[in-house]
Amino acid sequence: MTWIVSSPLVLTCGDDGEVQYHYRGAVIDHLTDEAASRLVSEGFIEPMPGAVTRADEAGTQPGRTASVKAWRDYALAQGFDAAEVESMTRQQLIEALG
Repeated sequence: MTWIVSSPLVLTCGDDGEVQYHYRGAVIDHLTDEAASRLVSEGFIEPMPGAVTRADEAGTQPGRTASVKAWRDYALAQGFDAAEVESMTRQQLIEALG
């Protein structure tokens, strides 16, 4: 799902472990369900109007530059084993699914 920042600043952790700074109006599309739920409940982010949900995205292959989370979600939707998917890098997922 895609989110829009409604507070002055939101800090998130990227797929590479680096802290990312998102200012009011920025679009975020790499949150875990747990992080998104927490940030929504605290009023820091909102669903982006017209955003595509993960269920809608399940049948669409992510772009080559998409996050590892997007590739993992896609792999799971394609029937891959969850434990196997979690152990794979983004490049491994691209090679297996691309």
